[in-house]
Amino acid sequence: MTIHFGADNTSLASGDIGGGGKFVRIVEGTYNTQYSIPGSWGATGYSLSIAPADAANKILVVFSPPIYSYRNGGTGLNLRIKRGSTEIWSAAGTTTHGYYNDASSSSNAFYKRPVIFTMDHPNTTSSTTYSLEAQQYGGSTARTSKNGYLGEMFLIELDYT
Repeated sequence: MTIHFGADNTSLASGDIGGGGKFVRIVEGTYNTQYSIPGSWGATGYSLSIAPADAANKILVVFSPPIYSYRNGGTGLNLRIKRGSTEIWSAAGTTTHGYYNDASSSSNAFYKRPVIFTMDHPNTTSSTTYSLEAQQYGGSTARTSKNGYLGEMFLIELDYT
């Protein structure tokens, strides 16, 4: 299998990862269901599972969720990635860590589509579920996949043995 990146046709073939690693497989999910983000941590609908072929393998977790924020006194959105119930990545905190809309007018909103990467070593061959959670702070409205905008998630298994 070969993965192609962007318009310049850069590619990565199976078994051709730098540093001695090998590409094993990729699991992909697409999501377009709108979720309203609560003031406490909650699901975004982004969830995908993989059963690693070897316990020594690593998983590159990639999320690309469309996020929306409507300013009404400033609205922020924190994101985190979990493996099962364990947090493995977070952009939570203040206006400098998550996503924050501080537009000068209450009629302004923003849409962003961040690409979030993190490498994980689950140390298992059992089915492992990765999910994206979000938390709104301030303001009034934050959503993922507003109006059915498509988001993606990839789990890329890498063999470094």
